[in-house]
Amino acid sequence: MDDALKLELRLPHSGAGAICASLLDELPEWFGSPEANAAYALASEANPTVVASVGGVAVGILTTIKRAETAAEIYVMAVHRTRHRTGAGAAMLRFAEGLLVEDGIKFLQVKTLADTHPDVGYKKTRAFYRSCGFERLEVFPTLWDPDNPALQMIKMIQG
Repeated sequence: MDDALKLELRLPHSGAGAICASLLDELPEWFGSPEANAAYALASEANPTVVASVGGVAVGILTTIKRAETAAEIYVMAVHRTRHRTGAGAAMLRFAEGLLVEDGIKFLQVKTLADTHPDVGYKKTRAFYRSCGFERLEVFPTLWDPDNPALQMIKMIQG
């Protein structure tokens, strides 16, 4: 593999919000709410955020938020469509999990669109999280709104 095509993972000191906004703009079928996207960008700037790049170009982002002494949440995760199913998402997740374990986190959760919604893209999203060891925990039918039921998934990242 050409060195320029290798995935690079980093925690930027600043600029993660702009990277997040740019990536989300490229994925409107997953991130179609301008209000939510603005909140994701703000959170990415203010919380630990892993950025995946290839040849200096950002292709993925994963932001975590600590929710309790031993629990954190993937608040937003996005991978550019040209990098889907290339291992970029799994690499970002492993990198983030390592940092969270160092910080004493034992449980990692994520919320995504529940399988009671027919969206095909989110079917792939749920399959990705399952392949990374996440398990279904609870469906919240109206957390976001009745048209977008939320599924909470959870994973133990240290015993």
